[in-house]
Amino acid sequence: MASHTSNIYAFGEFRLLPAENILENGGNPVSLKPKAFSTLVYLVENHGRLVEKSELLEQVWGGSFVEEASVSKCIWEIRAALSDDTKGSRFIQTVPKHGYRFIGDVNISNGDEQSSGDGLDETLNLPESSAALGDLQPNASGVSDWQNSGGRLKRRSIWLLTAAAAFAVALLGGGVWFALRLGTTTAPSASAQPTFEKLSIDGKVGTAAISPDGKTVIFADDAGESGSLWLRNLELATNIQIIPPAAYTYYEIEIAPDGKQVYFVRNERKPQNSRQGDIFRMPMYGGVPVKVISEVQGNISLAADGSRLSFVRCAFRNDDYCSLWTADSDGANEKRLVSRTGKGRISGNQISPDGKKVAFASGQSNNWANEFGLSEVDLESGVEREVTKEKFFNIRAVTWLPDQQGLLVTAKRYPDNTFRIWHISAVSGKAEALTTDSEDYLKLSLSSDASLMVATKVREDFHLNLYRTDSSDPAPFVLTEASTVAFAPDGKLIYSSKMSGNDDLWTINIDGSNRRQLTNDPGLDLNGIFSPDGRSIFFTSNRTGDAQVWRMNPDGSDQTRLTRDIGGYPQFVSPDLKWLYYTEPKQRSLMRVPIDGGEPETVLAKTGLFVAFSADGSRAAFAGRSEKGRQIFVVSLPSGQTEGTFDLPNENLNILHPVWAADGKSLYYVWPDDTAEKHILWQQALSGGMPSRVADLGRDGLRESTALAISPDGKIFAAVQGNWRHDAVLIRDLR
Repeated sequence: MASHTSNIYAFGEFRLLPAENILENGGNPVSLKPKAFSTLVYLVENHGRLVEKSELLEQVWGGSFVEEASVSKCIWEIRAALSDDTKGSRFIQTVPKHGYRFIGDVNISNGDEQSSGDGLDETLNLPESSAALGDLQPNASGVSDWQNSGGRLKRRSIWLLTAAAAFAVALLGGGVWFALRLGTTTAPSASAQPTFEKLSIDGKVGTAAISPDGKTVIFADDAGESGSLWLRNLELATNIQIIPPAAYTYYEIEIAPDGKQVYFVRNERKPQNSRQGDIFRMPMYGGVPVKVISEVQGNISLAADGSRLSFVRCAFRNDDYCSLWTADSDGANEKRLVSRTGKGRISGNQISPDGKKVAFASGQSNNWANEFGLSEVDLESGVEREVTKEKFFNIRAVTWLPDQQGLLVTAKRYPDNTFRIWHISAVSGKAEALTTDSEDYLKLSLSSDASLMVATKVREDFHLNLYRTDSSDPAPFVLTEASTVAFAPDGKLIYSSKMSGNDDLWTINIDGSNRRQLTNDPGLDLNGIFSPDGRSIFFTSNRTGDAQVWRMNPDGSDQTRLTRDIGGYPQFVSPDLKWLYYTEPKQRSLMRVPIDGGEPETVLAKTGLFVAFSADGSRAAFAGRSEKGRQIFVVSLPSGQTEGTFDLPNENLNILHPVWAADGKSLYYVWPDDTAEKHILWQQALSGGMPSRVADLGRDGLRESTALAISPDGKIFAAVQGNWRHDAVLIRDLR
């Protein structure tokens, strides 16, 4: 029978103290019967995991003979106590015919420590590459919980009171570790014991910035269909809305040195918007935003004297993929500093405190290798210098320290699977990870004396949903958390998931039974597919340093590397079991290699990362561009000739890769409806005509391009859906 631990669990406005048999709502006791209380404790202790009814009966009732109706009754009592609606559940998700999953965001503290008494609520849908945060570009997600009461907007459980939210984290502790050994009084100190305030907990704060004097924070709130800008006074713990909700996405915020102006990047929120964002400027406490610079990516910085901006533009051409620019703070005198070709991106950048150079991150992540670096460019001469020899999978934020002896960056480096905060010496180039927890940190903003910092964090919340193509019921069957998915010939599913702490491959039956972990490696293991005979699995792993194709048996044994120099993402195994087709990530060409290993061959050039194959292997389909705009191409594999094209409703449409129907006569793919409020599964007949609407997938976006699969019999399709949850934290006492 389940025993009650001394831990304290906080979720939403509730605190659960198992050792004392107490459930509190805002400090007030909530009554629950003993079995219902024990059931809640067990679900919270196993939050995020599907708990079968049989498991609850064993753990809570000790295996004594009771009917499953007893479990349902306890769940009903718990829902009533938590005011948890089954249709819009915040805390307990029912998985029909199986069990329950506690889905609220849970904060755990030790019962022996002093509790702050916080009530923590549960938590930019971000387009993702399959490299897990490799090519993040912010956009919308989620539903607003802003409440309009008496004409006055109030925020419910988003920004915690300063005194209640602060909690100390011991230096070198298990949470976050800061140890900046810089030997200066103007930079964070090695003897500091920083404290952390959760500035948001609803998963909707994608970007935030702290003022140079450290007194205010400006943050963007993403409410699903709209975004707004808010100002928080840290001393008074008050919030002021400075831009009301509208159909915009906010990417980056910078506050002028005098604290009178705020700069931000935003873009219109449209279903098929291919424009980059624009830089705006407005008075700190509200006013009319004025466009300063057009067509920029979401990474900008403002010089310490407020005279100049740095920003990034991406043409996405091989000869000019991304470029770093500067301009006067009013937008005049634009100047391109450096460019990157091929697939080289430029992300975080910041003008140095003396205003003479710009530090910037650049590289690519498509092949899951550590190929992102940190450089600086002299503003006058244009001379580049590599700041460090260290390489990363991706670098998001770049922030100079006030003494200009070092920089803070947020970066991920494989085989580690977390975006950490790093300190990089501008003198020696030494890189040192400053955070050791499991949080993914993306954006950073420092006060002028570096005593305060605001950081944003992200976590993924995606699940594998099953739909029936012949059913009028739009409700999906939620199977498990996942990142990618494919069907086996016998109808079983192979999917990738972080349930074990890493991106590993698993198999499961469509009814949720017989779950089995196949890989267990610190690197990424994704994109698993079965051979037609079901005797082999092919997948992508970067365990050797970059994305290579591997083969293993259906039980996970005999994992063997298949590709060497040119790796990529497996797409299809030929019916004669001779060839594995895969896409190469850098040039995005379709390749093939013998399934027992050998030299790869190029089949088609520049097809895109993901390609659909007919069951007989004679044709391939992929999305691409032509003179007519964006289309779906159907190509004969033997000849390489295009057999047909299908126009898409909008040339800027960002669809996921098409999936070939089981009968070979049509293609499935996903695009949003005209309002961008729902994702729709469409079926395009290869004989021509307009596509037909198959199913409404709801508001949740798909995880990535390998997040859609059709069963061999064509009756079920699987979709990995969800959102990226973004929150902000204020870090105090860095010196």
